[in-house]
Amino acid sequence: MRKVATILAAGLVAASLLSPANAADTRRTVTETYSITSGFLTGSTQGSIQIGTNWALFTPRAGETHISLSIEDASGRPVLGKVFFVGSDRDTEFCSATDRPLRVRPRDDIYVGAYIGTCADGTVSVVTTGTITATFTK
Repeated sequence: MRKVATILAAGLVAASLLSPANAADTRRTVTETYSITSGFLTGSTQGSIQIGTNWALFTPRAGETHISLSIEDASGRPVLGKVFFVGSDRDTEFCSATDRPLRVRPRDDIYVGAYIGTCADGTVSVVTTGTITATFTK
């Protein structure tokens, strides 16, 4: 009888670890808004002027190891996103959404901006107003 109780208890623990409620604890989503009316001129690079929006700041919590990013603009068009990891001194770009989760470190402050310009694949980036969404995972 005691053996059956132990097996049942172990089964309940395992089931609770696999439950949707527990799975939801491994993801955290944060959304910030942007508007080109609060934009800025970031300077020129190789003769092109870069214009972008205010930066959204995302900070990982303890245990979070990756971030996925997406930008949705009211225009419905693709948006060039630029990411700066302050703390680990890295940066990257993406068009509308990251292809894969990006590694984060606990000391990173992650700044994301939406830019007018051209994505790496040649798609024209349109920026009006919209949202930048960060999904952190453990």
